[in-house]
Amino acid sequence: MVCLGECVRNCDLVGVGRPVGPARGAVAVHQLAQTFGRDGVDRVKHDANVRINGNKQLILPMSFTRLDIPRPADSAWPGGSRQEAGVIMNILIIDNYDSFVYNIVGLLQRERAAAGGIRPDWDVVRNDVIPFGSLDRYDAIILSPGPGVPGEAGGLMRLVAEASHVPMLGICLGHQAIAQHYGARLCQLAHPRHGHPSVLTDIDPADPLIGRCGDGRGVTVGRYHSWTVDETSLPSCLHVTSRDEEGHIMSMRHESLPTFGVQFHPESVITTCGRELLHDFIVYAGECSR
Repeated sequence: MVCLGECVRNCDLVGVGRPVGPARGAVAVHQLAQTFGRDGVDRVKHDANVRINGNKQLILPMSFTRLDIPRPADSAWPGGSRQEAGVIMNILIIDNYDSFVYNIVGLLQRERAAAGGIRPDWDVVRNDVIPFGSLDRYDAIILSPGPGVPGEAGGLMRLVAEASHVPMLGICLGHQAIAQHYGARLCQLAHPRHGHPSVLTDIDPADPLIGRCGDGRGVTVGRYHSWTVDETSLPSCLHVTSRDEEGHIMSMRHESLPTFGVQFHPESVITTCGRELLHDFIVYAGECSR
């Protein structure tokens, strides 16, 4: 199921994932093609509830907010591929009551402003109002940092359990939530790491995110945490992809699901590859939804 609002700009539809406004919405056919491809546009045009006006715009009734069509293959996209079409990707950002979430949004804004490629769009929701009934409208999920431990973070643990099929990036608390969901334990550090720079070691070059950071050069990351994932309890399905100087897990990925966690903060000014990592996650999520 794909949300119609994800391809609409400058028309009478309210934003991503919102219902059509009090007036009927009009959206140009070419705008639909950018997200749904030619096959998807044909499906819309033949819907009994949709008509096309003289300006080649689709006139949508108030009740028409969702579209049950599959993601098209590359051959269906104008230009030949999802990336070349500049497709909008809907991202759900879970705010674990932490101001760093707006730094994440800042990185996404820079990514959206970049020319070409997949253009991210997003909804930011707090962990106690997660839209569990609407998760199918999102192409990717980012779990923000936050205070405390995952079990205290509203519906965070439930989200990790119910959305494992959606490309997911957990940051700090989100990283810990992923680890706990799959059976790992957390342990408290002897000394909190708040605003602490670390140089990554044991980087897995095969990892689609962390393996590309720095292209083999030293990667410094910013840390803000007092708990860490206990590697002795890590299940076999989670693979460590980097560590800090003391051997603590700094990043991991699931062996078969599109799930990644980073203990450090990509959005911190201390981190030297934050935007690069977020870009690679968006590209990876885009490949998963093709």
